[in-house]
Amino acid sequence: MEGGAELIDTNDDDILYPLSSGYPIIKSGDMTIGELYTGVEGVPTQLGTSGALVFKEIEIAYKSVCIVTKDQDPIPSSPTCFYEFELGYCVPTTLNSNPNLPGRTLRQKIEKYKCRNGRFTAHGSGPDNLQITGGSDDFFGAFGQIKTPNPFTFLFVGTSFADAASFGKDFGEPKCVLFDTIKMESKFDTITMEGGVEFVDTDGSGFPLITTGDMSIGEKYTGVEGFGVPTQYGGFNNVVLDGIQITYKSICVITRDQDPPSSPTCFYEFELGFCPRGDKCRKGRFTAHGSGPRNLQITGGSDDFFGAYGQIGTPTAFAIEDIDPVTGDILRSSIDMDIELCFYDRNRRF
Repeated sequence: MEGGAELIDTNDDDILYPLSSGYPIIKSGDMTIGELYTGVEGVPTQLGTSGALVFKEIEIAYKSVCIVTKDQDPIPSSPTCFYEFELGYCVPTTLNSNPNLPGRTLRQKIEKYKCRNGRFTAHGSGPDNLQITGGSDDFFGAFGQIKTPNPFTFLFVGTSFADAASFGKDFGEPKCVLFDTIKMESKFDTITMEGGVEFVDTDGSGFPLITTGDMSIGEKYTGVEGFGVPTQYGGFNNVVLDGIQITYKSICVITRDQDPPSSPTCFYEFELGFCPRGDKCRKGRFTAHGSGPRNLQITGGSDDFFGAYGQIGTPTAFAIEDIDPVTGDILRSSIDMDIELCFYDRNRRF
């Protein structure tokens, strides 16, 4: 895939802070937007990629919005990206053929190709697999993952391929886990720039004015050690889950001026690991989307949570313990989460 992307400097305030932003300074809330990436000419015919089917006439393109989730100095990190793919291809079908005709040549002449064309979406941050979060038209209800075997260089050229074809492939039965309440907490760390929630004032109106399009970005929330991440008993067929480690990063966008206040729309990327007793440990990512106080929707997963779906409840209000009165950054906060997670087994006991 190749194309270009435009850098959007959302922190551009040359009047108050003339040296605080502008390329090459990349800060939390800045965006790179790619209107069109296309498959390089000569997209190869796919041989045996799924159920030994041959894929021909492949056409693929995507547009992307990537949001930087922490200031990129001194340590750079991957942005959170949202993708919209358009894909078309043709696969052979012999539904109308007659296998009783003499000779292989005659049978091949009546072999036809069935073509598919549609869209699917994806969400995630590199270098790990991206989660396919849905589809439409001929890819209705799409799920899966996208691998990026080569480094993706923003503003220049990136390479990726989708590992989501499902013709003739059995993904197994879905497994579901209902977790006990997990407390998620974030602490602002001024040295490593990891943790906390940063307020991004996109229109320059200044905190405490919160207006449409402003964002709050959490680079890393972690499960509180000890009582916050309890061993799960009976979450799935009475299987005990030990060694639970969970983190997430979030981007919340204000959808109207906050007088009176309302819930923003938020996008989450979770990283989860746990060990079912008597089976191998699982580790992977899943994404979620929604606005409180209603349940959040789990929209996809990758690695050991391939094809994830489910919901996340927030039984308690978001607890803000410390906030910067000048910038609006939340220095310390916590929230409880009830996670109902389903995913595809892919040849494992649990």
